Amino acid sequence: MHNYTIIGSGMMGEAVAHYLLNKHNTKQITLIDINEEALISTKLRLQDERIKIKQLDASNFIDTYNILKDKDVVISTANYELNENITEAAISSETHMIDAGGNNNVVKKQFLLDQFAKNAKVKILPDFGVAPGAVSVLSKYLIDKYGLPEKLKILVGGLPKIPKNKLEYELVFGVHGLINEYKEPTEILKNKQTQLVDSLTGLETLIIKDDRLPNGSLELEAAYTSGGSSTLTQTYDGQIENLEYKTLRHPGHFKQILEHKEKGFFSEKQITHNGEKTTPRKTYEKELEKQITFKGPDMLILQIETKIKNKKHILTTIDFQNEKTNHTAMQRTTGYSLGIVAKMLAENKIKNYGVLKSEKDINPNLFINEWEHQGIYLNEKTKHT
Repeated sequence: MHNYTIIGSGMMGEAVAHYLLNKHNTKQITLIDINEEALISTKLRLQDERIKIKQLDASNFIDTYNILKDKDVVISTANYELNENITEAAISSETHMIDAGGNNNVVKKQFLLDQFAKNAKVKILPDFGVAPGAVSVLSKYLIDKYGLPEKLKILVGGLPKIPKNKLEYELVFGVHGLINEYKEPTEILKNKQTQLVDSLTGLETLIIKDDRLPNGSLELEAAYTSGGSSTLTQTYDGQIENLEYKTLRHPGHFKQILEHKEKGFFSEKQITHNGEKTTPRKTYEKELEKQITFKGPDMLILQIETKIKNKKHILTTIDFQNEKTNHTAMQRTTGYSLGIVAKMLAENKIKNYGVLKSEKDINPNLFINEWEHQGIYLNEKTKHT
């Protein structure tokens, strides 16, 4: 029987808890959040006596260490800025850890703790959700099956099923993480070498076809965004000719966001606004959140393509909000993915110690099987070019 701690009681934390509560070997889940009202609200929605709640600031090392020391696995769905501290507390308390990640610089700091994790016989899996995370595992599945490709292209988008605002978008995860994806540079492989390109560039249009979509198809746009490929570029540097990650959005979104970026709205230089010290980014995020807070059903579209000689191997999934659980597609593909790997860690199905890489340390077939058990299905096809 396994004891888990989930840091962050928002949408993703609730989805992780839901997944784990439906597994017979879950003994207890401790939900942690700095916001007591959010904790109580999530506990009431989950309606399970195995859920315990604790108001706690995860930036406090001692408090975090004390809450983790008798747990099997900690799952962080909190702001990525907390993950370095949580990693240190997990290693010190000899608790395995997985987090939703989202920031390359934080992940690099976590990897500096690799030897400490190995010495403590702890497994740390940073940067795991749907993208980053699941896309790395699914890419490895294609590579294992068909061989090392010349080109690997990943496209992912969490989207409103029916956009209702000027930006053609509604928020399906934290606004701070969203702006991080748009602000930080994107790491790609070009000519087998790692390069940084500006996010929000590389714009292209594509048509996604599926009977479940309105009119059977959907026109979308894709652009470079930061963080989605995580450590894939490091793992396949010098091996894959071209590797790129792009985010999918409804047409017109990226042009507007790029204009906001060019006007300096992403700046973190301190200013005074309405008599208070802040930054343009903080002010922008607050205003943006009001405009795009999620109010309708969403969908998650994922497509991974490898090209080997004259063949393209394409893996696609399209997931929608579940009416029975009311979980969004983003909760299902991100939160459930975190839960799946947390369970793998608890059951010792991930063998290596240290700070680990999704594409190296997670068994793709085990992961895909569990996705399918949750009703997240993959479509695989091969095209001749």
